[in-house]
Amino acid sequence: MKETTLNRCLPLALSLLCAGLVACSDGSDDKAATTSGAGGGTATSTSTDTSTDTSTETDTDTGGGGVGGNPATPCEVSADLDSFIETMMEQNQIPGLAAGIVSKDGMVWARGYGQADIAASRKVTKDTVFALMSISKVVTAAGVMQLVDAGSLDLDTDINSYLKDFQIVHPSFPNSTMTTRQLLTHTSGIAGDEYGVLQLNIATSDADVQPLGEMLASLLTPGGARYDNGYNFSDSAPGTAFAYSSIAISLAGFVAESVAQTGFDQLTDKNIFQSLGMTNTSWRLSPYQNKMDQVAVMYNYEEASSSFSVVEPFTFSDYPAGSIRSTVPDLSRFLAAMINKGSYSGQQILEPATVAAMGELQYPDFASSQAIGWTRWEVGERIFLGHGGDDSGASTDMRLDLTSSMGVILLMNTTRRPNTDAIVDRLFEESDGCK
Repeated sequence: MKETTLNRCLPLALSLLCAGLVACSDGSDDKAATTSGAGGGTATSTSTDTSTDTSTETDTDTGGGGVGGNPATPCEVSADLDSFIETMMEQNQIPGLAAGIVSKDGMVWARGYGQADIAASRKVTKDTVFALMSISKVVTAAGVMQLVDAGSLDLDTDINSYLKDFQIVHPSFPNSTMTTRQLLTHTSGIAGDEYGVLQLNIATSDADVQPLGEMLASLLTPGGARYDNGYNFSDSAPGTAFAYSSIAISLAGFVAESVAQTGFDQLTDKNIFQSLGMTNTSWRLSPYQNKMDQVAVMYNYEEASSSFSVVEPFTFSDYPAGSIRSTVPDLSRFLAAMINKGSYSGQQILEPATVAAMGELQYPDFASSQAIGWTRWEVGERIFLGHGGDDSGASTDMRLDLTSSMGVILLMNTTRRPNTDAIVDRLFEESDGCK
């Protein structure tokens, strides 16, 4: 699976510094899927389908809730938004995408564009399932912070006081304390993402996913099958330098798992997905096996042949860092809760002060854009939080504007293409008229 983790290492901060395939749809004429696509993996086949469908239909939805159960008010967008997105897709070889605009009350606009399955001519709708990749890290941070709210976990306590089966010590700085705050902000002293490490965490089925604690122990404890002082730890002491690390985020999830004494996937499924009504969201591949006609097939664009190659389904053993699959309406519920001080549709998943703390820079001297789970940056007088996701066959963005209290979601079924930030920027422009 040579391509699978090439882009996985890129945080949103880096992203800031298909002719005939584009059409927006409400899903009224979807066809059954005939190829795979719950995740990604090695490209195994190509398609050069160039059938064109330029129909445009309104596809708005409030997501079924809002503050106190009240639905969000649908948003009217500019008449040329569809043509703008379609043009961007054509220029950047994006087979399909789903986009949404979110307020504190919920989703105010959403639409699908292009193809979820090129071979089957199946359109993307707002309800199409996409792999979120590293957007998952924000959800993991929220799941950990729920235990902080409950008083079960302290962000600045040595993680070894919570770990029961093994202890983790930075080999070059054995007297330094590693904390959950550091894990959630990529400042723990665990090495930044390395292709060779992450590649071995890929699984093509849920059955192949190595247990989280077992995987972490093999990487981070002396005698572990994959332990390597120079490869798995950085040359910086915990709490002194930034290194974007999927393993560190996964370890934060395992700390939470150890505290709660239940699997982190089960913990967040109950306390986040079920609480918010995210019924089409999962860390695992298996929930989608019998409904592949709702899942976006994932593609790489092959420049040499000007065609798309299918990326087969995969997941990760370090799943808290990137394995969630979801839809725009489902993810809108989570984003609305983050905008609305931890509450959506009467469900308070985090305390208001906790949500605010997650958006603050934690180590500004050496992690100048890193909050808890989120990346934070400023454009003029506006302050943004966000996270992107990138891997073979998927690229995603979830961002919120703290100044306007509006958010946007963009989910695409291809490896990151140039200029997709222009779509996100345009969605924020549209959101200014939705408040």
